[in-house]
This record gives sequence, C-alpha cells and structure tokens, in this order.
Amino acid sequence: MVMCCPAGTRLAEVNALAGEQQLRFPLVVDPAATLAEHLAAVEYASASARFGPFVDNVLGMNWRVPCGRLVRIGERVIKSATGYDLNKFLLHSDGRYGNAVDLVLRLRRRGGEAVRCILRGAHPAIERARISLLRSPWIHWIDVVDLVVTAGEPAFLYLAADCGRGDVAAFDDYFRQLSAASGTQLEATEALDYSLPKLSLKTVITAAPPLAGELVREHGGQARVLCASGVVHYLPPRNLPLLPEPTLRRLELQCLEQGGHSYGPWSPRRDAVAQESAWATTLESAWNHL
Repeated sequence: MVMCCPAGTRLAEVNALAGEQQLRFPLVVDPAATLAEHLAAVEYASASARFGPFVDNVLGMNWRVPCGRLVRIGERVIKSATGYDLNKFLLHSDGRYGNAVDLVLRLRRRGGEAVRCILRGAHPAIERARISLLRSPWIHWIDVVDLVVTAGEPAFLYLAADCGRGDVAAFDDYFRQLSAASGTQLEATEALDYSLPKLSLKTVITAAPPLAGELVREHGGQARVLCASGVVHYLPPRNLPLLPEPTLRRLELQCLEQGGHSYGPWSPRRDAVAQESAWATTLESAWNHL
C-alpha cells in the first residue's frame, strides 16, 4: 500500500494509478496540482482528520541537496527506526536544504463508492450541523467536513465519504438525519472543484469559522474551513495579488496564540532566534558538502 512517484506527478494521476489496485491517496486539495505544489501550499487536506497531514503520509524521498547530490531518506514501510524525522524537517524547510525529487506515498484502501452532499441554510442551522457532526462518532468516517465561505454568498457545509457499496445507505441516512435535526436543506452533489490556497491558517476548531468569515468579508474571495482539523484555506480574488504585510503578521500571531501557525505562499517568513539561525547555517553548510 505504498507508491513511489516523481514529486511532479499530479494528484489525479496518483489516484488513477492507485485506483487500478483498489487503493487511493486521500489527501487531495486540487487534483490538477502536483505533489510538490501541494507540499508547498498546504499541510492539511480535508481528509487529514482521518489520515493525518501530508508529511505523515510521505514515508520516504529521493532528496536533491543544494550541491546536486541525490540522497535517499526514509523507507518504503509504514514504520521504521525511531529517531529524528528528517522527512518532516526537510519538507517544511522551504527549499533551503534542497528539494524532493521522488516521494514514497502511503496509500489507503478504496471503498469504491462516494457519498457527497451539501447542507445549506441560515448561519445558526449550519452551525448546529457543524457542531453536531464534530461531536458525533461519524466524524471519524467522513473524509470531508468543509465549511465553504464565499464573498456575497451564504456559507454551506460540504460533506463527502468514501465507503463500500453496502455502506452507502447508512451514510445517506445519517446525512438526512443530520439535515433534519439541524434545520438545513440537504442537496446531493458532485465533487466540488478546489484549488490550492495562497494562505493556510492552522488554529483551533472553534476559531477557524470566524477567521474564515473575517478574511472573506474584508478581502473577498473564498475560504474553506477544514472543520475537524481547525484549518482555514484562503483563496483570494484574482485582483488581490497579496494581503498587506501587517494583516499577514496579525493572522500569524492569532494562530500562534492558539498553538497554530500560517503556511503556504503568502505565509510571512518567521525570524529565527540566534541559536536556531546558527544551527541552520551549520546544517546548510553540511548539506552543501555532501
């Protein structure tokens, strides 16, 4: 249940190949984007509540260090030796120590059927549905629980589950019960088209929805709340090239106060403390002389 593929492979291609063996890589934000683009833009996908962040599903790599040498890191197994996790460190190093050439991905079994729906309604009804879902044991079996907030439109909940053919009726029944109990309207839907965000904000599950609403009200565009992970993916309008630096710093501080952080192309660069900076420079020099 592993796959080794180039970092430039698109997620749609990964799942087309995995699907031939009744397997899947569930951490997809934009099927048309590559693995490398995902790793640079997001730490979490909608299914991360079930399967963990991206880096936990990368078991090994062929890594090209700045001097050009190719280094093999990790293993093609779920568990290997204990010790410092070099995979995670390098994948979050912002290219300072090189880049991934090939990735070994952990795959999951494919149920074969997809149940997808949208819950619409007034804000209190959507909140009732969201909170009820987060408190339910069903949250551990549903791949997508996303609150989608778009400028000028009412927010809605998008739910999706990968399941076996015999389980479709059970998921359908639960979604109907959830809709009736929360006072929302249930709509069947196809998979929603997502794009990679410019900014990803990791906070707590209670703070994520208001943060998404604030971003969209003040700057437009769309924000998606990965409800079970407390993550906000922000997609700006096309006429917004970048959020102001003070705004990005404020958002970063808000997340840090909750034990989180920002990530992605728009994330402000953090100032390293003196000891960390010296250590990183030493490591960079060592990598360059491999």
